[in-house]
Amino acid sequence: MPLSVVEELGLSRDEGVVVEKVLADGSRRRFVKVCDAVEVFVIAEDRVVGPVVADVLISEKGRRVLISDSLVSMLGIVLLDLREGLWCFRDELGVKVRR
Repeated sequence: MPLSVVEELGLSRDEGVVVEKVLADGSRRRFVKVCDAVEVFVIAEDRVVGPVVADVLISEKGRRVLISDSLVSMLGIVLLDLREGLWCFRDELGVKVRR
């Protein structure tokens, strides 16, 4: 999560611990991890899913909020086509496609 969003949420780096993560390109980067820092909801046109309590990794260089595959799963989201941005909730699989 970028620092600007962390500050907007009222979180502090002082609340966390330093962790090292391996990125997709194989490089390693250190982050500050704040456990159980946020409640996450999916707000769709016809339903709200959540809250799911999630940790936050604070990125000094980050520009966007990213969610992990674990959080996607806990929210019941199934990714259908990443390029096109198509998804559904697990209980809608084969019935509804969302954009």
